[in-house]
Amino acid sequence: MAVYNLKPFDIQSVFPLKRIKQHLKIEEDFTLEDDLLNVYTAAAVDYVEEYLSYLVFPRRCEVTGMSFDDVKGFKNQLITKINSVKYLNENGSVQILQKDKYRLVEIDKFENKIEFIESKLPQVKGDSYDAVMMDLDLGYKEVPKSIIQAVYLLIADFYEYRTNRPKVGNDAVKNLLSTYRNPC
Repeated sequence: MAVYNLKPFDIQSVFPLKRIKQHLKIEEDFTLEDDLLNVYTAAAVDYVEEYLSYLVFPRRCEVTGMSFDDVKGFKNQLITKINSVKYLNENGSVQILQKDKYRLVEIDKFENKIEFIESKLPQVKGDSYDAVMMDLDLGYKEVPKSIIQAVYLLIADFYEYRTNRPKVGNDAVKNLLSTYRNPC
């Protein structure tokens, strides 16, 4: 069974606090609620990725497994790049798998998969949970503007309505995200 280790997403790189304050009409020098705005932003990003059913915002991921079959089962993600594939040979030494032995195949606009050329794969050390190690980039290289706008609308919604309220969907957010939602 593969293990996934997601690197944190740098929220400030896509959603700078200055821009959030502009969107909310908050003076830049008013810093009392900065931590709260960062929490709202993280919650909005989480909501969007949960709603769309895949990671949208760029981040790195390390996937480790006991075999090449194990790690290629990493699914339902928008993989934008395979940075490296390493493996433990039968002697336990770390080796780099040559790039001509794997490729990234687009399934649809929501998902890519890793394909290994089976005839060229080396033997890996048995009974090791990190026998194969992949370093991947996930999410859009450039996040679509409608997804970014949906996050800003959610931040505003969270900021404006801080108390418990009846569950009401945000139609504008759903409309902005509808073309990016994975139907699976």
